[in-house]
Amino acid sequence: DYVGWCQTGSSDQCCDAATCKLKPGAQCAEGECCSNCKIKAAGEVCRERNDDDCDLEDVCDGKSPWCPSDRFQANGAPCGKGEGYCYNGTCPTMQHQCTSLWGDSKFLLYNHRT
Repeated sequence: DYVGWCQTGSSDQCCDAATCKLKPGAQCAEGECCSNCKIKAAGEVCRERNDDDCDLEDVCDGKSPWCPSDRFQANGAPCGKGEGYCYNGTCPTMQHQCTSLWGDSKFLLYNHRT
């Protein structure tokens, strides 16, 4: 469980600056899963997924004011419309790797010649 504390010098609605502790009734003072001094309910989104097929949205656990570690699809899961496989939350495809190295024009030339 989360133990209430405040950063030194905090002076917001949730913290008592004199004691560096949460005010009575407050559950938290900061964090992606803290809103109006209360810990958000389990399942509330705290980090949206990015545009990558391999990323997953992250949700509050209902116990901590902090968003859990970034979650993503398992390594090896197909992604990019079958053009790649997930690796540590990204979807590396041949096109992505080529354009990262040589830019868009080199990949277009390669596709044109094949």
